[in-house]
Amino acid sequence: MLFIALIAKAGNYVTPTDQGVYRIINLKYNLAMAEDFTGSKMICDEIGNDESYTQLWKVCKKGSGWTFQNVYTGNYIKNAGSFYTQVLTTDEVSTYYLKENAAATKSYNMWPGSNIPYSLHCDADNNIVPWHKGDGEITA
Repeated sequence: MLFIALIAKAGNYVTPTDQGVYRIINLKYNLAMAEDFTGSKMICDEIGNDESYTQLWKVCKKGSGWTFQNVYTGNYIKNAGSFYTQVLTTDEVSTYYLKENAAATKSYNMWPGSNIPYSLHCDADNNIVPWHKGDGEITA
């Protein structure tokens, strides 16, 4: 399941702003992007309540991209090196790019690096992995 991301705040889908705290929701499957802090890895998870801090991300503008820092751990979503390897979190800042998806209101394609030709995908084990080439079908 590829991610088309909805940026959610207080249950409403919004346009992200610098320094905002959001939950990132998969448009099609209604799952949240979360950090499994026991292994510093990215997973798809059922949408939790306001105390589900592993699903909350501080989104900060960085040049033409954005950084995503987990509110609970302080870790950032790391750019994965190759297809099908689980996306991890780290204390090092990585930049992701958002592009508004014209097919769905307030939804965004999300991918790592301006020249990285993959998107993010939730695999059968609910791990987030790099997947499909191209920025037109992405997200996280």
